[in-house]
Amino acid sequence: MKTTFPLGRILFLTHCSARQFATPCSLLSIVILALLLAPEGSASPYQEKETIPASPVTTNPPANPTPATPASVEVKVAPLHEKIDQGIVLPLAPLVASPMEEGGFLRRLSLDLRNAVPTSDELKEFLADTDPSKRAKWIDRFLEDPLFSERMVNWLDLTLMERRNAQQVDRQVWLTWLRGRVDEGTALHELTKQIVGSEWGNRDSRPAQRFFLDREGDPNLITRDFGRIFFGRDMQCAQCHDHPLVADYLQRDYHGLLSFFSASSLLEVTYKDAESKDQKMKLYIEKAASDAPYESVFVKGKPHWASPTVFDGAPKWESYALPANRYAGPAADWIVGEAPKKPTESRRQSLALLLGKGQVRPFAANWSNRLWAMLFGEGLVHPLDMHHTNNPPDDPKLMDLITDGLIEHRFQTKPFLRELLLTQAYQRASRLPFEQTDEGMLGIELSTLRSELEALAIRDGELENQTKMAKDVWSEGVDALGAWEVEHVRLRNELTKSDATLADANKKVGEGTKLRDKFAADLATANQRLQLLVDGVTKLEEAKKLGLQEDAELAAAIQTAIAKREATKGAIPNLDQAAKKGQTDLDALLVAEQAAQKAATDLAGSIETLRASWETQHQSIAKKRDDWRVLERERSVVKGRMAFVKQVLQWRATRQESASIASTMPVVEKGIVDATALVAMAQQQTTEMTQLLATIDTERKGMIAALTPVEERKARLQTELKLLSDTKSQLEASTKLLADAQVPAPTLEEIGKAISLRTSEIDTTAKEIETMKGSMATLDIRSVEATRVQQEKIEQLKIATAGKTGAESKRAGLMVSLEELKAKSDELSKAIAASSPDRMGAARLRPLSPEQLCWSILRVMGIMDQYVQNEIVELDKTQPLPVDPPATPQVQVARKRLAYQKALDKLRGNADQFAKLFAAGSGQADNYFASVDQALYLNNGGAVHSWSAPSGSNVTNRIVQATDPNVAAEDLYQTLLCRQPTPEEKQLVATCWSVPPEQKPALAQEMVWALLCSAEFRFSQ
Repeated sequence: MKTTFPLGRILFLTHCSARQFATPCSLLSIVILALLLAPEGSASPYQEKETIPASPVTTNPPANPTPATPASVEVKVAPLHEKIDQGIVLPLAPLVASPMEEGGFLRRLSLDLRNAVPTSDELKEFLADTDPSKRAKWIDRFLEDPLFSERMVNWLDLTLMERRNAQQVDRQVWLTWLRGRVDEGTALHELTKQIVGSEWGNRDSRPAQRFFLDREGDPNLITRDFGRIFFGRDMQCAQCHDHPLVADYLQRDYHGLLSFFSASSLLEVTYKDAESKDQKMKLYIEKAASDAPYESVFVKGKPHWASPTVFDGAPKWESYALPANRYAGPAADWIVGEAPKKPTESRRQSLALLLGKGQVRPFAANWSNRLWAMLFGEGLVHPLDMHHTNNPPDDPKLMDLITDGLIEHRFQTKPFLRELLLTQAYQRASRLPFEQTDEGMLGIELSTLRSELEALAIRDGELENQTKMAKDVWSEGVDALGAWEVEHVRLRNELTKSDATLADANKKVGEGTKLRDKFAADLATANQRLQLLVDGVTKLEEAKKLGLQEDAELAAAIQTAIAKREATKGAIPNLDQAAKKGQTDLDALLVAEQAAQKAATDLAGSIETLRASWETQHQSIAKKRDDWRVLERERSVVKGRMAFVKQVLQWRATRQESASIASTMPVVEKGIVDATALVAMAQQQTTEMTQLLATIDTERKGMIAALTPVEERKARLQTELKLLSDTKSQLEASTKLLADAQVPAPTLEEIGKAISLRTSEIDTTAKEIETMKGSMATLDIRSVEATRVQQEKIEQLKIATAGKTGAESKRAGLMVSLEELKAKSDELSKAIAASSPDRMGAARLRPLSPEQLCWSILRVMGIMDQYVQNEIVELDKTQPLPVDPPATPQVQVARKRLAYQKALDKLRGNADQFAKLFAAGSGQADNYFASVDQALYLNNGGAVHSWSAPSGSNVTNRIVQATDPNVAAEDLYQTLLCRQPTPEEKQLVATCWSVPPEQKPALAQEMVWALLCSAEFRFSQ
């Protein structure tokens, strides 16, 4: 186990992940463009020392240029950040955030310029600095930091290669080349020129070709990526047809850009290494190019012809070159075997020269937008590679302003970035006032907004008609070029055929020349042989005459030589005839070649004439296209403003409805209270009546119980009375008989008394029974009345309960409505903040890039600085600086820069590991996402946890040494998050700090690890 304190990890991770970053207001993505003016008199090493042109180079000069200022009048040109500040129209006041607090500003600045958070010493020094212009001072300081150079190398690497695997060019070689460009201060247009125009036959320029080589020389992939990265236009969909959704992404633009690369491809060559061994290498070679036909997949059979074209520009018309003149000498002499020849007309070189001038407006707009996004999290045009009319900048005027600014700064990134950093926009916080209180937004006059919305709707309607008309005019102009294009295609097809005929004639002339030369050489050889044989025979005969005796062998040799002489003499006429025929045939081929050449040049001349007429039409069409774009862009701005005003009105409506509901809640609550009281009273009265009925029932049951024995007694007495009466009757009868018999009857009187007694008792009992029945009747009356009253109370209870239930139901409904309105209000709040037409009011909450996350952890834990120090020590040993005289400041800066390079190269494997987990895939733009792999790596990977262990003077060791938990908390939060801890956070540290001293190192490591893995550390506010 890494720790015995899982509670500390759970507490800190939960706290740091949930704190303020989960709130809707912090997650609002708002590009901010309100600006901070630099203090007067603040100097900068990046201020232009050359005269800045009065106006930037643009493709569309102003219709009414400002009159030239007399040379005697000094014109003070405002710096770019002041121009931006003056040009921005801020949104509503509740949508303008306050300046970022000091610690947060330094953290943001360090991350943006150095790819790492500041050290604790830097933060303390910055907070202690009381200079009013300290922000400008620290901007300049970080721009001179060695880590800024590495930041720019990383930015260029990611922008140009998008994390593609290094296949043809070693990654370290590529990074070293980029470092050289950054150290030299190479401007963006010059860097582009070096990449596009790099000599493929020169091994020293191979790193510059990585853009093409590691895209496997695929012309379509290169065209798409070049359009995205260098012009901000993803034209992939226009490869096969005009874009169905983006009106100004046309197929001809795609193929116009493709024409610069279509003649290039990879070629594997063999070369000798330092040990003279054969090695293989792929080169991105270029052949002589020609215009290529294409057609839309939606319109078959209608060919178009692409010539090299940069977006919105005229095609680069190339003069026709004869096949024999299309290649120059060999491109490289270090290649084994025959080296490919270089084309005399290089389209890549022409593109490099065009972009190297820095006068292509879309090129400048793209790079200014990318640099803006580097500092602000999003470009004024977003996504970065979707510049088009229907996706206008958040602030079109601001987009033009920063584009002009980059041109004025000659595409130099450092001074341009400095101007952006000095703006108020960059220095604003991310929390908006209206997200913290509704008061500001509720103070906005609704009537003003409604009037504005009505005016915007009217303007939108006007622009809709004007835009449609302008687009129709543009489309008509484009259609008018149809006849021109038909003729151009016809001539191009004819020229292609003529070119093939000429190439065939050239081939035949070459073959005829070789044959003619062979016949001529054979004839010359035969004549030379004949002459030699004639001379030989003469010499032999002279030798024979000098002989003293007959020489048979010499005689035979003379005869043989004579025979050969005659044979040669006989062959010469045939050879002469063949040579003459060869010349005749060659002359005919030359005539055909000249005819083919004339036909080709004539057709090329016709095309040139046709193109001249095209130029006039193109300028007219370009004007119509620009008119449409201006209207379309204005309409997009109007629609954006309309959407914003509607959202504000909807938000106000939800807030007012919420307020209305909230105002009725007390009445509803009082109704519930009153209904509850009525229910309680009805329940009490119902209970009382129930108890009364129970009492009556008990009394009645008691009376019934008492009545029963009385009635039984009465029945018994009645029975006895009957018996006595019967006995009396019998006795009376018996008495008469006895009297007749003269017998005495003494018991008859007694029986009479008994009968009287029983009769009296029966009467008394009957009265008692009647009395008891009367009482029972009274109880029955009381019971009936009580039952009636009970039913009334039950009904009252039902009514009161229903009233209470209704009131509670109404309250619950109102609460649901309030929750729904709150959710809708929160959603509208986000939308208002994110879609404010200017989006200039607050900073964006931005995730750290994989490199920023890795380098920041290594920086705050002291690991990076330790590596740098080790490299400085090593350099001092192996390459000591001179002491007398001492090394110049420039040499010392270069030494420090080299130490940082070596240190970061040794630590780069860690950044690569972070890139695998936290970055998008190869060839894709980085985008924030959270994954299980990331969580598992941070929790179980071990690297981050081991880096957070106490060591040397790092923050973990410092808080272990701290005896006061408040001091430990302040050091912890300032070092890792560049802010003071809240009281709750101090209490959390104090709670965790109440452990035995021997447990503090592990707990401190756990605290640091938790903050490093927290959401707050992962984001830049």
